[in-house]
Amino acid sequence: MTLQTTRRAFLSGAAATGAALIVGLRPDGVFAVGDATAEINPFVRIAPDGVVHVVIKHFEMGQGTTTGLATLVAEELDADWETLAVDLAHADNEKYKNLFFNAQGTGGSTAIANSFMQYRKAGAAAREVLVAAAAETWGVPASDITIENGILKSGNKSAHFGEMVAKAATLSPSEDPAVKDPSAFRLIGMDGLPRKDSPGKTKGQTTFAMDVKVPGMVTAVILRAPRFGAMLTTFDAAAASKVSGYVDAKALPTGTGVAVYAKNTWAAIQARDAIVAEWDFSTAETRSSDELIAVHQSALDTPEFQAAAGGDFAASGAAIAGADTVVEADFLFPNLAHAPMEPLNCVIEPTETGVLIHDGCQFPAGVQPTVAYVLGIDAANV
Repeated sequence: MTLQTTRRAFLSGAAATGAALIVGLRPDGVFAVGDATAEINPFVRIAPDGVVHVVIKHFEMGQGTTTGLATLVAEELDADWETLAVDLAHADNEKYKNLFFNAQGTGGSTAIANSFMQYRKAGAAAREVLVAAAAETWGVPASDITIENGILKSGNKSAHFGEMVAKAATLSPSEDPAVKDPSAFRLIGMDGLPRKDSPGKTKGQTTFAMDVKVPGMVTAVILRAPRFGAMLTTFDAAAASKVSGYVDAKALPTGTGVAVYAKNTWAAIQARDAIVAEWDFSTAETRSSDELIAVHQSALDTPEFQAAAGGDFAASGAAIAGADTVVEADFLFPNLAHAPMEPLNCVIEPTETGVLIHDGCQFPAGVQPTVAYVLGIDAANV
């Protein structure tokens, strides 16, 4: 939901409720500054207590996006790294799209490449309006103001970001805020900078999709075919129905398995294990691992496509040919899944107009229209 308000209304309530500064890049590429209810694409949020919240549009899967992107903002803003917080962006394909994919998603090592200047500019824009606010408040030139670890200073005057946030929210940064020269970096490239996601994960405080619980929740698990390509013919849930907490079992519309519903995860797993299923293996993969390896090895001997030789291929080939010793080795790997440690899961919570998905998902841009299609609702209500 997007709320609309006026600057006057925001400032009137700021003294009593506390203000928040939001800085972001609109879909047209222009930076905008506003209060917490402004319809902008926020990357930087500064709370009344002075804490900087960096909104991360790329999903954190352990690769460090929450730390990397937050570093860019903190660098340009000269924020206090110890207190700086990160918030993962909600699903919004227009506001938080990956500029390489033109859709909200994380993958292909694009997070930093996509957002390096975007987040630096957001931090620089926030710095610009905070400095302007302090200069106006103290009656000094903006050039006299410095920032160190989230503290604005000029002579004997000082203030944390939160003390200037209400005034800063009324100002607009330049269209192209100046960023630091790399020689002035203090955080970007710093060895040993503490990761922002480590403390919560180490202490068990981080909430993953599987941790989400909502009232009246039913858990579903899938009984899958024992071989790729096998199709379900029949199943018997008589034994499963005797499991305490069992609710129901339904064949998947695709015919590839059985969805088992229960009042909790343990009951769902126990009921799934109790189901007796019959499978049609006529279209299934039946080759052994050794047979599959042999197929792949033979494909190397008779390639369908020939890669173009480029770069220093000729030179390296000559070097190998003239080497005193050549070491050759074959490395064989089993089928390795591109999958996270946390089992793929989500919680689908009904709302007044649709559903709220609690999902550890790389591509919300794909989930929203898919769920909307299945449920027959507008994607905006997912």
